[in-house]
Amino acid sequence: MSARVHFIPLNAAHIRYVEVNDAQKAEQMAMIDGYGAYACQHPGLEAWLGSRCLGMAGVIPVYPGRFLMAWALLSRHAGPHMLPLTRMARRVLDGHRVARIEMTVAAEFEEAQRWARMLGFERETPRALKARRADGGDEYIYARTS
Repeated sequence: MSARVHFIPLNAAHIRYVEVNDAQKAEQMAMIDGYGAYACQHPGLEAWLGSRCLGMAGVIPVYPGRFLMAWALLSRHAGPHMLPLTRMARRVLDGHRVARIEMTVAAEFEEAQRWARMLGFERETPRALKARRADGGDEYIYARTS
């Protein structure tokens, strides 16, 4: 029998266990340096396959009951497991009855942009916003609105 992906509540101590790709290294470091403790106080989940953390994601209230900011760190090993990860992420996002959920995506990270669209987000910025990421890179804003 093959191992199944299992989900657990967020734990900021686990941020360092996600083997992110180069496009997310700066975001992961920002979370390890303190932002993750705040982010992990809000709703979200971690995905594990055995002893490997495939990723973690959550939402942070910006205007409670009205506007949330979504975030995710995915392992470079997550690819073969994207179906259960996507299903769980959709359930979590669909469970929030708010007018707007927003996320930012690195301009050069095509796989993350594709995943944002699969989760029901639409790109709002026609051009990448310059030097907005933790590493000084460019990003797009995506949103799900009701």
